[in-house]
Amino acid sequence: MNKRYGGIRMDSLLIKGKTVLEILASAGHDAYFVGGCVRDRILALPIQDVDIATSARPEEVMQIFPKTVPTGLQHGTVLVIVDHTPYEVTTFRAEGEYDDYRRPSEVTFIQTIEADLSRRDFTMNAMAMDQHFRLIDPFDGKGALREKVIRTVGEPVDRFREDPLRIIRALRFSAQLHFTLDDDTLQAVQASKAWIAHLSIERIAVEWSKWLTFADHHALDILQRSGVADELPLFAPMARVLPSFVQTKGVWTRMEERWAFLAILAKMDKEAIQSFLRRWKQSRALQNGVLSRIDAYHDAVKAGFTIGFLYQNDLTISQFAWEVCRHLQHAVPAWRDIEALYENMPIHHRKELAISGKDVLAWSRRPAGPWVENVLRRAEEAVLHGTVENSYIALQEWYDEHD
Repeated sequence: MNKRYGGIRMDSLLIKGKTVLEILASAGHDAYFVGGCVRDRILALPIQDVDIATSARPEEVMQIFPKTVPTGLQHGTVLVIVDHTPYEVTTFRAEGEYDDYRRPSEVTFIQTIEADLSRRDFTMNAMAMDQHFRLIDPFDGKGALREKVIRTVGEPVDRFREDPLRIIRALRFSAQLHFTLDDDTLQAVQASKAWIAHLSIERIAVEWSKWLTFADHHALDILQRSGVADELPLFAPMARVLPSFVQTKGVWTRMEERWAFLAILAKMDKEAIQSFLRRWKQSRALQNGVLSRIDAYHDAVKAGFTIGFLYQNDLTISQFAWEVCRHLQHAVPAWRDIEALYENMPIHHRKELAISGKDVLAWSRRPAGPWVENVLRRAEEAVLHGTVENSYIALQEWYDEHD
């Protein structure tokens, strides 16, 4: 839900968050919205979460609000819950030298928002708003948004040395917002890209998955000029087929679809894609989702979109295989015909079968064993292809005839 504030439509998260700022201010502390929520408000984009920076120390924040979670006290961060909504509240801070390409050697709590903003990555993320929604913008982040350009706060090489993930974040933001990188930032990316080797694969995967979500020809052009793809572990085969991948921007709604399509384009065998997904620490569920989609594509190429294929694969996976076949110019029926075939199938999965293994055991009076699964599989085939009606009586008669 959005409301108007001073003639401007405001996201409900900001309206609720204003209460947090007001409570901190009434306790004598400075407090501001910071980061992505400020950027997205200026761009009139949906706001996903709200971060707040304050002069209050973490222990003071926890005293002021009745519901808090100490999520990162060493970095000054407390999760404040107001009206069932969480807000990350962090004390203004300065950071020491970065010893491990990720974490500062020390964090010092400070008293001004301007100093706090100076440690942030990009100018468009180094803005703040007070409780009256007035903008604090010491590095002209609003100007960067107007120019549609990504530039770092201060010297770009220094920002990337502190945390090389910012290199990938720069590319992700360029894809997400359709922005360019300013010349100094792009040159620093090119000079600093080898530092990506210091990052954990989990952090790389999170940002790179977002890049793939938004990737188009504009994003690909910046990526190719940056040379960053060469630094991503085991990504070389996929990097070569990114031009074909971006042609389907918007088709793939799931991450497993994007990885599967890249693997198919790159002609990676099952062992190679499994090795890649494990190296990138992807979840077992996502790995299974990728492999099932790759298998479905190959099955569709071999046998077509038959009743047996549709039964083996649900409609979502079948549509993925159909989209890939279409993109790679295989002959395919119209999707509406495939949907009609699927809808008219007598059953769509085992649980719709009118009998179970218990029924088969009762009819046979034999000990349980692998033979029961074989009977059920044959029953599925018979029902699916119209040989027998999907009813208890019809299937019992079928069993008596075929046992």
